[in-house]
Order: sequence, then C-alpha cells, then structure tokens
Amino acid sequence: MRVVAVIASYGRKNILDDAVKCIANQVSDVIIVGSSNAVEGTMLGCQYEKEFAESHNLIYVDHKNSPLGQKWQAGLNRARELQPDAVLICGSDDLISDGWVLDYINCKYVSVKKTVLYGTREWYVYNALTDEMITCNYRTREDVIGAGRIISKELLDLLDWQIFPTEGGIGCDLYSYNKMIKHDIYQMTARYDKILLCVKAAWHCLDSWQQLLSAQSLNISWVHEDEKQRILNNVFLNVDFGRYK
Repeated sequence: MRVVAVIASYGRKNILDDAVKCIANQVSDVIIVGSSNAVEGTMLGCQYEKEFAESHNLIYVDHKNSPLGQKWQAGLNRARELQPDAVLICGSDDLISDGWVLDYINCKYVSVKKTVLYGTREWYVYNALTDEMITCNYRTREDVIGAGRIISKELLDLLDWQIFPTEGGIGCDLYSYNKMIKHDIYQMTARYDKILLCVKAAWHCLDSWQQLLSAQSLNISWVHEDEKQRILNNVFLNVDFGRYK
C-alpha cells in the first residue's frame, strides 16, 4: 500500500528532523510544504524547510504561510499527483510512534468499508521547556485530531481531494471533518499502544501550552512521571528531547 505523508512547516528547525524520522520509514514518500519565498507583513520567507527537503531527498512544495488551509491544500494537491492509496497528515512538531501506518493498513484490510479515516482522539502533549506532559481529547467532538490523521484515497476521491479551507477564519481540522462526515465514512481509532506526541517549545510564537490548559473544549489530564518517562525514553527512544529546551 502506498501511503504519502504531508507535513506543513515554517521555521521548525529544531524538531522537523525528528518529526520526519518518525514518519519516513513508515510511508512511501514525504512531502514538506514550506514558505521559502513568502513575505507577509514583517514575516520573511524561511529557507530551512526547502534546504531540509533537498538534503533528505524529500518532495518539497513552496507556498505562502497564510491562509494556512491553502498551504496544507497545496501539499495535498502534490500528494494526489503521486496516486497514493492514502495520505498521512502530520504537523511539523508532532511525533508518531512506530507502527502507526501499519496499524492503519491492517485495520483497513479487515474493514468492509473503503472510505476510511484513521487517527487518535487522545493525544499527548509535552512541554519541553517545563518538562511537563498532558493528555488531551475533545469534550464535544467525536473526530480524530488533525495530526497523525490518515485519509484513504476513496474518501479523498469523494471530496475531490479538497479538504482544507482556502480562506482564513476557520480551523483546518474542523473544516476537513465537517466535509468528511457528510459521507458514509468508517472512522478508526489508533490502538492504545500507538502514540501521537505533540511537542511544545520555543518555536511557538504563541503560548500554545497555556492555550491548551485553558481550552474549554478539551479534557486535560496530567501524565504521571513514570508514564512520561516511558513515552520519552522508550516510545521515542531516538529523540533527544533535551535539545528542545
């Protein structure tokens, strides 16, 4: 099965390498969507993603950084040209554990439906600056979150491969899900031993950690020290989290 990963990124030099390493050996191709030539107000283009893709023999797509939905859609349009069986959407500060894509493939083969959406409703978030970890899930929504989401070709075909908002003002994940649930989709949740870890550190312009903790739409639980160490040192044993501080 041919699965293509799409990662949109801007200035995530410290973690992009680890995010790609977690994905590269699980998929057929990795597409990096960067903004090397974008000039938006005082925001200059960032060359790192382009150079990173070229040095790692990855596919690179250049697109302005805002609206973000347009940027993601540009990566998905490039993925469509590769004629994959499914597309993996993952953020540049998100790490997925080994076997993530294989779990999707195995589940899809036993499913009688082909319009499959795969991912997780519960994810881990690690604050590298304070060495704290939480788990999150939606209070009021049933969809899997955007990071780590795998979408089958059959479902993408139903949507004509247009799953991201082309204008600003609406969240990419919710927009995508609202389009998908209009069809008879089979939504699969990753097994409990498959982990999605979002890493928060100095590359975030906004204090997204505090935004998470105060979000009324999320259930938040603090992760005990033993579980945190298991995830950091065993699940993602090849990642040096200390360099994110």
